[in-house]
Amino acid sequence: QSDGQSRAGYMLKKGHKRKNWTERWFLLKPNSMSYYVSEDLAEKKGDIVLDGNCCNSLNMSGHGLYKVSKAFHRDAGPC
Repeated sequence: QSDGQSRAGYMLKKGHKRKNWTERWFLLKPNSMSYYVSEDLAEKKGDIVLDGNCCNSLNMSGHGLYKVSKAFHRDAGPC
């Protein structure tokens, strides 16, 4: 697509504090994923950087489910 957006859609995101699962609208771009309350993009909730400086993985299961993981570097601390 012309704006660099490669994928968009709803996914479940596990909360940082309460650890509950919430449906969010995600925009996947070449170097990041942004997530919003809904697809109208009115309320941005956060970003996940997908660059070579952090160990990120995007794994797809056989059911079209994705899992995005962020790892820690031993020398640099959390990404």
